[in-house]
Amino acid sequence: MPQNKQSFQYRMWQFVVSPPFEYTIMAMIALNTIVLMMKYNGASLTYESVLKNLNIVFTTLFSMECLLKIIAFGILNYFRDAWNIFDFVTVLGSITDILVTELGVSARTGVCACPAQCACVSVERGRGLCKCPCWLSPA
Repeated sequence: MPQNKQSFQYRMWQFVVSPPFEYTIMAMIALNTIVLMMKYNGASLTYESVLKNLNIVFTTLFSMECLLKIIAFGILNYFRDAWNIFDFVTVLGSITDILVTELGVSARTGVCACPAQCACVSVERGRGLCKCPCWLSPA
């Protein structure tokens, strides 16, 4: 707990340890779990797009939770709690997943650096091949 009760950090601490904040985070975790369970093979592009966008929204909200807690507790105190470390690693993993899928990064081919900027941001599922017509062969 911050020492100065008049500080911004103290007010942020009060906010992040409050029951409404904690219950909101728990509800978001439950909703995110449901959204993650809604994926299935053969889903329409619209359905997949909605799930992808919901994943981005939840990742953004969980990132904000981490940031608010780092402000409230201070960086050292934040990382003294095992749950905060778990949350932080999970958020980093989610951000990495979004960047990899959105930027079209593939472990096999790398980032498509097509000068024509074709449809290279879309990576063919499971194959790691860029769909760009000017990409002649995978690396």
